[in-house]
Amino acid sequence: MLTNRYVQTYSATLTSEPLEKFVARYEPPFRVEPKYDGERVFCLKSRGELVLANRYKTVYDRGNLPQAFVEALLQAVKARRALIDGEFVALGGDLYSFLSARRSEEKWKLGLVCFDLLEVNGKSTRHLP
Repeated sequence: MLTNRYVQTYSATLTSEPLEKFVARYEPPFRVEPKYDGERVFCLKSRGELVLANRYKTVYDRGNLPQAFVEALLQAVKARRALIDGEFVALGGDLYSFLSARRSEEKWKLGLVCFDLLEVNGKSTRHLP
């Protein structure tokens, strides 16, 4: 059930101590997620086209992205128009190596971890929980 109750969040913490000792300092419940090494990206689907740009306003050339990735993303987003906030990740490799040189689609798998759906068909979803 969704509520408007505030949930405190924490920044990532780098530690070398055993996990049990680190966790003992905090009260449950715990929420964890894997950390992918990637780059924050905004994904805009509009009129059957896909535009991907980072927070520095660099637009990624679709010709440098695996065609299977582009097609899968276009199919996965059912809305006519959508703006998604997420993170580019290279699964099984380093994202920056992937972006700096073209890699074969068989060796490198590019993914998009989605954080927020910001707009759907021209309507903002920012006010929704």
